[in-house]
Amino acid sequence: MYIAAAYDTIRANGAPGGDPANAADTVYFRAASGLPGERTVPTGGNALVVANLEARFRSPVLSDLLQWTAFMDAGEVWNRGTPGRNLGFSSLRWTPGAGVRVRTLIGFVRLDVAYNGYARPAGAAYFDTPIAVGGALLCVSPGNTLRVTKNADGRLSQAAGSCPGTFLPPTSPAFLRRLTPSISIGQAF
Repeated sequence: MYIAAAYDTIRANGAPGGDPANAADTVYFRAASGLPGERTVPTGGNALVVANLEARFRSPVLSDLLQWTAFMDAGEVWNRGTPGRNLGFSSLRWTPGAGVRVRTLIGFVRLDVAYNGYARPAGAAYFDTPIAVGGALLCVSPGNTLRVTKNADGRLSQAAGSCPGTFLPPTSPAFLRRLTPSISIGQAF
């Protein structure tokens, strides 16, 4: 699930604009095109597979204090019983990384960086409205047909229904944006 940073107002005929307060306008909200989601909300699943492999190497300099590491993480989260969704070796996500371990008085301090080359999956997109206009999550996924109305006190409401999982956040081809750094205390296992 994604929380969009902005949305466009679309009339039922596909034209931009329209006013939810005008009963003559059938208005839908769609995530603003080209903008990344404000944040991603992982929805999880009911099954998980995780595997980690790490190789540690003593540093040639300050070998009592430093270790270098190379690692590979693999895993997948899914909902058991979903039609057409089977877990196989090819469906696992593989992410490599490297790091350094520094021995301190409180244990090893780990500095790691991992590379995630996978695009984010499509999902439902919502806009978190301010409390002044309703304080609700409004569906803004592409193809959304849940009508939005504005009541007399200015609060927005959306028709009941499911939000389509058609929002696909833009991915950055930049190498540095695909790196995930982490700092922690203690060995991984």
